[in-house]
Amino acid sequence: MYALPSQVNLDNVLGSIIPEFSEHQIDAFLNMDCVKSYSGDDRDRRIQSLMLELYHSKDQLEFIAKISSLTAPLKSPNEAPERKVLSIGHKGAEGHVKGNTIASFHRAIELGADMIEFDLISCSDGVLVHHDPLHEETGKWTYSMTTEEARKLMGSDHPTLKEMLQDRILRDSGVDLYFDLKHTKIVRPTMYAILEAVTRENW
Repeated sequence: MYALPSQVNLDNVLGSIIPEFSEHQIDAFLNMDCVKSYSGDDRDRRIQSLMLELYHSKDQLEFIAKISSLTAPLKSPNEAPERKVLSIGHKGAEGHVKGNTIASFHRAIELGADMIEFDLISCSDGVLVHHDPLHEETGKWTYSMTTEEARKLMGSDHPTLKEMLQDRILRDSGVDLYFDLKHTKIVRPTMYAILEAVTRENW
């Protein structure tokens, strides 16, 4: 945990490290089960430390992942953790269907996958679900193309991240998602897409 000066105010900390988050999102964080369990004189300082630790994670997506995982009810310290071997679909159900496509994700769900792993690359106007940021035949990098230009070269069946998160079958299946980011340029747009999916698409 990060040590904080005693005079640091909770609202100032939250407002300064995540200025792009809305008051509604901050309120949602403060109302999570794990945060509401904090009590006593050190409540604010424990929340401050948690926020700073998450925010300063090397990969900011870890921030979102930890926030999401902490919304689950807390278990008794004496309760043995459940252990399960997860079935993770690589690029959805690659080997059955072309990977990193909606059809592949649907097939992974049909096959009973607990989690779907997929790849994300950057385009000039968004994030595309695809493994390779370099189109070898032309020598062009996807970050210099629009998503439509990239799909013309790499396959029109590859969705954008936004399109993927709007898929109702995927959302309603309850399957977990494993985001494999191919470079750091897409951390922030991926975070925003996840937040939008959670707040608008009811993930």
